[in-house]
Amino acid sequence: MITTDPVGEWFWETSVDVLQGQGARRALQLFGRLRSLGSDLGLVDGWGHGGVSVVTLKAPRHVRYEWEGVGPLDRAVEAAEGRFGEDATLHLWSVLPGEWLDADGAARRSERLFALRLLVWPQGHAGVSLAAYSDAWMTLDLRERPQPEVAAANAPRLAALLGAVSGLLGAEVEPGDPTYFGRPTASGFEDLADEGTDYADPWSTFAVPARWQRMLNLLPKGYEEQSYETFTEGPVRYVEVRSGGRTVGHLWAGTDDNSAGYEPRTAAGDIAFTAGVPLLQEFAKARQAGTRSLDALRAAASSMPGAVVQDIESLDALQELSAH
Repeated sequence: MITTDPVGEWFWETSVDVLQGQGARRALQLFGRLRSLGSDLGLVDGWGHGGVSVVTLKAPRHVRYEWEGVGPLDRAVEAAEGRFGEDATLHLWSVLPGEWLDADGAARRSERLFALRLLVWPQGHAGVSLAAYSDAWMTLDLRERPQPEVAAANAPRLAALLGAVSGLLGAEVEPGDPTYFGRPTASGFEDLADEGTDYADPWSTFAVPARWQRMLNLLPKGYEEQSYETFTEGPVRYVEVRSGGRTVGHLWAGTDDNSAGYEPRTAAGDIAFTAGVPLLQEFAKARQAGTRSLDALRAAASSMPGAVVQDIESLDALQELSAH
């Protein structure tokens, strides 16, 4: 399962040579080498959404330079070069897509497998963090079900990545605090197979609400009051929402004919959320016009080439379908 919030995070302290005004460029070189470690292990594949910023140290602090986009950070760092000096910090970050292995050994891609960050202070002191967004490294998945084959295939790869980062930086790794989903260690995650997780069903309890909150942040204020009920205990019907040849989410309506919504496929990345915005807005218009939710779903499906309305036993099952 892929979450919108990290399942775990790790930290290192290091330094960057900032002499002769080359701090930003050398920070980029280090950042690229860190990313390459994941690529060499077959975990990271490409660049995702990222950013560069220069923030002043003295109060009131302000952002002197900022860039966000998709892909390598080279040009943004070049533009930030002259603005990072003795009175500011430099921030580099990138979401890293990559692949994890399922129980059958098949590769499963996520557009948000890791997030890498580098923060550099004026004197060259630097901090590195790596956050993971998949439960593939854990002996229990986020629904507390044993997944020994998945963990056996993926946990050693995460351990190798953490060890490689420590080796490159010449620094010990500092595991982050426990999350709703797991307990990070210096080599990955604690084995929870015997004692279980800290929370019951963290996928339903934390991951699904966080995902829906992210959707709401993209929608106009008051959306929930204008549209259908967003929960149902009965069966649902749904259509796959596709973009660029891949499934990015699932648009659904309850068989009670009064509930409907959209479940983003988190592994698809940001497009999973943005693709749902116009669809949910159309649902709100349909509800305001007195259209029953199943009719609204059929109307939406008719506008999607090749879309087929399918049945599934529950909203919970559809949410889990969208988890990978």
